Amino acid sequence: MTESAIESMLSPERVARIDQVLDRRLAGLTVLLEDVYMPQNMGACIRTLEALGVQHVHLVEGTAAFEPHAKITQGCHKWVDIHRHSSAESAVRALRAAGFRVLATALGATRTIDELDFSKPAALCFGNEHAGISSGLAGTADELFQIPMWGFSRSYNLSVALGLCMYEATRARRRAIGRESDLSCDERVRLRTRWLRAALSDADRVLDGLAARAGDGRY
Repeated sequence: MTESAIESMLSPERVARIDQVLDRRLAGLTVLLEDVYMPQNMGACIRTLEALGVQHVHLVEGTAAFEPHAKITQGCHKWVDIHRHSSAESAVRALRAAGFRVLATALGATRTIDELDFSKPAALCFGNEHAGISSGLAGTADELFQIPMWGFSRSYNLSVALGLCMYEATRARRRAIGRESDLSCDERVRLRTRWLRAALSDADRVLDGLAARAGDGRY
């Protein structure tokens, strides 16, 4: 009753938009951001990932927990799943346990982003703009890669690097699997229910009111 009740309160166009985005969502491609301590950079990365259809984002947080800033993310953080880890080691263990290959950016790597295989689930790792990924994360990665560069600059801004890599990776993932989305049926149902609630202003209050009315026979 909950999902149908919420859906009845949204416009048909809004519900259709939710279903359209679900049809293009990717769960088999994710990102691990290690110690990206500037909220502006983190927010910009999450906004880019959501726009490309990536559902899960993994964070290795430093001394301060990341709190999304609505002006930077434009509210897109409510549509993705953010997974927080205390260390790169625990993040890599969790990703591998879920079946992901761990791919990390590194200057001097022999392969470039466009040469990687995305037919199987993959997690791309990015570090902060000053230090990049840690040596520990680089040492445990299944494969290292770099972004091609043709100028004098030796690196890209973090959000630019992530955008370039993930644009290539999402296109390659969709080509490899032959469809726009790799969500399981259960994942799609879970996300649809959650997104319908997120699309309805003050959903909890509305649902509590419906439950109360149902309890006294008015609904």
